[in-house]
Amino acid sequence: RHATDPDHVIAVSTIVTRQPTMRGALVIGSLWGVGHTVTIVAVGGTIILFTVVIPPRLGLSMEILDGQSPWVVGIELADLEYLHLGFDPQQGVEEQLVHRAQSDGKPTAGLETLSEELASLEALSREDQLRLLDQTLSELKEAPGEMQEVLGAWRRGDAARLASLLAREYRAFPALYRPLVTGRNQRWLPQIEQLLHGERNCLVVVGALHLVGEGGLLELLRRDGFAPVQLN
Repeated sequence: RHATDPDHVIAVSTIVTRQPTMRGALVIGSLWGVGHTVTIVAVGGTIILFTVVIPPRLGLSMEILDGQSPWVVGIELADLEYLHLGFDPQQGVEEQLVHRAQSDGKPTAGLETLSEELASLEALSREDQLRLLDQTLSELKEAPGEMQEVLGAWRRGDAARLASLLAREYRAFPALYRPLVTGRNQRWLPQIEQLLHGERNCLVVVGALHLVGEGGLLELLRRDGFAPVQLN
């Protein structure tokens, strides 16, 4: 059914009619079809192989997979699940603090650009990107419980529990968490220490799992002679 959608029929018809010979049209049409479905076949194969069921509530069409890198599809699936669970990105801590700072006329800046953040994912090998997608699909059904566990530890200020959760994820997929967590911590550290050496009071906001565990920002700061204190 997907192949007979009007946009596909028009696209294929336009492509093949530009070829001077029937053989050329067949070759071009075949190559277009293969290229158009590589990602869908890869992801669909993963779903079938690991007997993963994508919840119907996500409203996911296979069309969303077309032309996307596997890591992008994984992020989109996770975002859809979090939206379904009631987590509004516009109500996140970062968004609220940025809005308050702007309302108060206070300057804000990022520790990295969006492009730099996404480059960490894009730099993953194709194999690791597919593994990330497989992991996301496998964990969709566990997302509600895992999110509540992280949220509960964050609200309690339970750094030990957050560190334990991060360590578990790191052991399961070190090739992912090195660039996404510990690698970024190392890049942010000089900027944070520069702020600490300055005369102005500054508020630095990062994801909870960047703070804790081996290679976490708090540990890195302690190594450099700072003495962070947790507020209750």
